[in-house]
Amino acid sequence: MKSKFTSFLTVILLSSVVFYAKTNDTNATTLLHRNAEELTKLADKIFIGICTLVEERKINVSNENHTTCTEYTFKILKKIKGTYGPTVKLRQIGKANGIGSIIGMPYYEKGRKYILFLRNESRYGLASPIGMEQGAFQMINSEEAVNNFGNKGLFHRMDLQSQRYKIFDENEKELMVRKKGAVNVNLFIGIIEKMLSLNDK
Repeated sequence: MKSKFTSFLTVILLSSVVFYAKTNDTNATTLLHRNAEELTKLADKIFIGICTLVEERKINVSNENHTTCTEYTFKILKKIKGTYGPTVKLRQIGKANGIGSIIGMPYYEKGRKYILFLRNESRYGLASPIGMEQGAFQMINSEEAVNNFGNKGLFHRMDLQSQRYKIFDENEKELMVRKKGAVNVNLFIGIIEKMLSLNDK
């Protein structure tokens, strides 16, 4: 039988995971909307990668208790932001099929390509996309990508008439006025890279 202390540790761990995953992304129980510029600014790592391995693992909470997590390995196809090697491992609470995961946390399929906006790992090696499902874009094909919100509001609250956004060309601006729908990958990456230059100023 698990001790009360062990159960307490489990609650603390899971609470810290939820807090870590949702810090600055929730207001009470409502997930804050993050537009493309906010995703870019808040992410520690941004890349295009293909999921090459999905493995369920256990996190040691104490000598008597473990928590199931899934570790995803991504082969990096394009580095956009951050420092990392040719592969990135992403560990999330829950099973590979999403059971037991934090509500709103995406999961990934082996063999599929993604554009990810990730936080750095926590002390338990856990990480999450910025805005959770908002910061994980599955590539539908080699040309288009979409998140689990259908990219709704991806460019919301971005005033393209402002001097700040003069760096974007007409094709990029045409994409940025859309309220939802899949984005062209090359245009989207170009927009992200220009936003990185804005954040450096």
